[in-house]
Amino acid sequence: SVVVKTNERRNSEVKYSVYDGMPVYAAFYEGSKRYAYASMEAGYPFVRYVDTDGDEYFETIESYDFSFSKKFISDESKQLVNNVFGDNVFSADMFLLSVEIDRNGNTINEFKEEYTAYNGKKTFWDNDDDGHWDCAYIRHSDESNSGVLREEAIFYDKNGNEIVSLVSE
Repeated sequence: SVVVKTNERRNSEVKYSVYDGMPVYAAFYEGSKRYAYASMEAGYPFVRYVDTDGDEYFETIESYDFSFSKKFISDESKQLVNNVFGDNVFSADMFLLSVEIDRNGNTINEFKEEYTAYNGKKTFWDNDDDGHWDCAYIRHSDESNSGVLREEAIFYDKNGNEIVSLVSE
């Protein structure tokens, strides 16, 4: 077992269970209270479950992956990974892939955000808990590094079908 101090919360640390020199489980603590946990397998994406409000229900799911082409790795992404897991605990190739939130515990996500290559992002909201996204925001990837920001807002009907899409460039 290895304990690493982190900057994610005040007085936070991660207790890693290690097998053959690789972390296989992580428990995240603020003081003596566990607020998150993750199981991991070397070289594979993994999921971290987080209790963001301290009610002992792990409503937030964070998915992490590794990107060897560097197109997902921004300075902001590196800082986030270091704050959560401890400085340089994981490879600089690790990044946050997505976040899903189910605040009321009914197993229907009210929020989802996916991070795509070249600083792209897709964000979805289900405001009425019917299991269909009501609206979305997309920041399109800038693969050509042109500096042009292309954004899109999408609104859906009650069946999840797109009814309006507004694009800004």
